[in-house]
Formats: sequence, structure tokens, C-alpha cells
Amino acid sequence: MIAAGRGIPPPANLHRLGNAPRGASAARRIARMEGAPTSPENARLLILAGVALGWLVSLMVHEWAHSIVAFHGGDRGVEERGYLSWNPLKFLHPVWSVVFPMVVLFLGGIALPGAAVYIDREALRSRAWDSSVSLAGPLSNLLLGLALGVAFRFVIRGMDPDHPSIAAVVLCTLVFLQFMACILNLIPLPPLDGWQAIRPWLPHETQAAGDRLSILGIVVILSSCSIPALRRAIFAFIMFFVVDVLGIDPRLFSDYLSAGFNGLGIF
Repeated sequence: MIAAGRGIPPPANLHRLGNAPRGASAARRIARMEGAPTSPENARLLILAGVALGWLVSLMVHEWAHSIVAFHGGDRGVEERGYLSWNPLKFLHPVWSVVFPMVVLFLGGIALPGAAVYIDREALRSRAWDSSVSLAGPLSNLLLGLALGVAFRFVIRGMDPDHPSIAAVVLCTLVFLQFMACILNLIPLPPLDGWQAIRPWLPHETQAAGDRLSILGIVVILSSCSIPALRRAIFAFIMFFVVDVLGIDPRLFSDYLSAGFNGLGIF
């Protein structure tokens, strides 16, 4: 997945991502955006609103993906519980689907959908269906990231790189967050989706031990937010992945993403 060549962003840009300037320098960068409002504060507000709204929609898609696969896999109860209705009040838990992911996002730029839907795994027809239910969420993030990446490439066509539009910055940031959510969720640590995907194939003793350590994955994610070196390593890996898959100029993507995170007040 990580190939040499044009997909590798320069180290200087990756370093800047982890240490993006704040205060007046960030304000000047945001103020140069094409079509920006009269003040950098208003531009930041639009970036914040755009990314937060897009992220909440992606959380809904992530949870819905788990539910629709579970429905076809044998758990008809997901329909009765309202998980297929696209009503966010039915399957977005106020803490684990909204508050926790948003806090983690704005504290350290780490994107992690929170699991909130209840799946009756005993009703699923096989272990393969059980694993498929867990993998459906990260897959939805991957597909969203690809779709948003195509939109990003369309928006920046012919645009002056020194004067990005707010739409381009929001799209760039959301692309990065979708790929991050996909990759982090596939880590095989409880209670992340990667663990849930392999859990049905493990001995019962191992499953029980993993269930008792269900906080482990959360600790790893929170550590990623608080340890700068680890956070930069995660960001570097995802940058390699994103620019290789989407064929985006790494310097351009890095600059837009830096502006987006400055707009969110991250780093």
C-alpha cells in the first residue's frame, strides 16, 4: 500500500502537520482562503462547522453499515430497534457516538467512530457474517474517503494552491479523517472493529479475556492523542496511504490539511 514515488510526502510537510502554527500565523493562512469571510475567525467557524457536520454524517453511515449487514446476516432485530431508519436518534449514542469521538477528534485530530448499535450476534447465521458486520463500519469509512477524495480533486482543479477555498479545506480534512477512522478501527484491540472481526474465530477463553480488556483500544487511541511522536507517526502513515491511493499531490494535500486543522484549533 505504501509505495515509493510521488505518493510520498516530504518529511518537512509531515512535521508541519504535527506542529501546525497557531495564533496569528494560522489566522493569516486561513484569511488567504478563496472566498473566505471578512475575518479569519469566521473562516475558522465555517471550517469547524463543515468538518463537524461531515464527521457526524460519517458516524451515521458507519453505524448504519454495521446494522444493514447485520440485518442481512440474520439479526432482524436491528430493524425493530430503528437502526435502518436513518434517524440519528435511533442509533447514535449521545456519549459513545457523538461526544467521545468529537472530543478525541478536537483534542488530537484522531478520528474514531464510536460503536453504539446493539447487534444480536447470536442471531447471525455464521462466524463469517459476524466478522462481516464488524468490518462493514471501517469499509464505509474507506468508501466515504474515496468518494470525498474524488470530490476534493474536482474542487481543486484549476484552483490557486496559495488561495484554497473553504470547501477544499473541509473536503481535504474529511478525506484524511475517513481514512484514519478506517485504519484505526481495524486495529485488532478490543473493543475496536478489528478485534470484533477476529473475535468469532478465537477460542472462547481468548474471547472472554478480550472482553474483559474492552478498554484497551480506547486507551491506545487516547494515548495517540497525548503522545506527539506517536500521533505524528500515525499521521505520516495515513498521509502515505491517502496520497498513494488518491494520487493527490502530497504537498498540496499537506498544506490544505494543515489549514483545516488550524481551523479546527487542533495542534
